[in-house]
Amino acid sequence: MEESKVAAVDSRAVGESVVNRVFVTVGVYLIAGVLLVLGLVLQLTGAINNFATAQNMLNIIDAVSMLGIVAVGMASSPTPGTTPISRSRPPWP
Repeated sequence: MEESKVAAVDSRAVGESVVNRVFVTVGVYLIAGVLLVLGLVLQLTGAINNFATAQNMLNIIDAVSMLGIVAVGMASSPTPGTTPISRSRPPWP
């Protein structure tokens, strides 16, 4: 009797909810969109004055540019053991 009760609790714990399926489907884009709309509303209502200026946008781009460069480099680096770089022949004769 106790085992069936525990199994029911476990199956509910791992079940997917509607919110979980939405976040898996749209993921980061939904969160970025919500934050963008929130920032736009706060800018237009005057709650955050002078946030969306050209200088501030350049400062934000400057702050995240190094992170973007490192992310691109890490995404394109080969996984160890999958590409035999030391034993490969050069593409030229």
